[in-house]
Amino acid sequence: DDPVASNVFPKSYLSYREALLDTEPGDEDDSILYVKDAGATRGEDIYIKTWDDLALDYEQLKEEGEYDVDDGEGDVIIQRAVTDLYTIDGDGPIAGRRFDIRYYLVITDGSVYLHSSMVYRWTLGPKYDPKDTNVKNQVINVVAYAGGEIFRDFFLDAPLKDANGNAWPNNERKRRTNVNVDPNSPGSDNYRGADAHGWRDAVADALDDACGVFSTLKELTKADPTKYVLVGGDAMIKEDGSAVIVEFNAWPDFSGSYSSLTKCLAGEGCRRMVMLLGDDSDSNADNYVVAEPSPASGIACAEGAAEVMRDIVSMVTKTQPVHGIEGFREIVVRNNEGLAARLQ
Repeated sequence: DDPVASNVFPKSYLSYREALLDTEPGDEDDSILYVKDAGATRGEDIYIKTWDDLALDYEQLKEEGEYDVDDGEGDVIIQRAVTDLYTIDGDGPIAGRRFDIRYYLVITDGSVYLHSSMVYRWTLGPKYDPKDTNVKNQVINVVAYAGGEIFRDFFLDAPLKDANGNAWPNNERKRRTNVNVDPNSPGSDNYRGADAHGWRDAVADALDDACGVFSTLKELTKADPTKYVLVGGDAMIKEDGSAVIVEFNAWPDFSGSYSSLTKCLAGEGCRRMVMLLGDDSDSNADNYVVAEPSPASGIACAEGAAEVMRDIVSMVTKTQPVHGIEGFREIVVRNNEGLAARLQ
């Protein structure tokens, strides 16, 4: 019932029949769908299907008669793939690779807050192909929790004002743009580089648009100040710079960073770390470097998670006022009347 909120989520279905029928004739060959166990975590029980594959599964399950493929049974979610994802330009090791973003929310005292520090993760497989149905190339959690190597950047944001004078806690639509004479060089608006600030702001904007989904939890925590909810969500960036909210995970796993550190210190290696460079870096080079596995990279990752946890504890225990925790920004409704009109 909310066209603005529905625009930031992948189109989702509760049954095989619903997903198959919601495909325009002639578009079957271009349709990629994700079939997920509604209760699974850590990337488990996810299958990527073409429209034809899903149709075969539908026919087989219907013939067996043991599963309601027409109306669903509430245990499966089918999502239409987002096929216009943003990837980084250049010659670096993460250029052209799919990536996702893990962000952290706290719902407390009737409000929702997003932390500015987020985790960006890239696959190490082949370059992004929207029609690829190999789960290991498309779902980073599958590789991460299987012990595989991924590039990751726990972006520890210093919540300072940007060039336009906007501070992170401000509930304003903001984008960081760089002006460069050469439109094809790193740092220009037309060059698709690593832009953690812009991606972070896009996630915040998308969550603002979707804030209606938190209404029940906001009412619950407002009625009982002793209650709070911690949410870890996943997002992706589209070609146009906007964010897609893939899912919410209540009480997310924070142990991944610390287990990486433990393995690293035991000599078992670490996931490679992506380190972003400042705006004053060499304009002819990519604006990031990739650090080889080391104890330092594991420690940096663990420290990022620890910072988020420290701010969360300070907030929910009220040992520090919300306005005094610079890492959090409140998620609120933005003025999107024009967007809503276009979507109707």
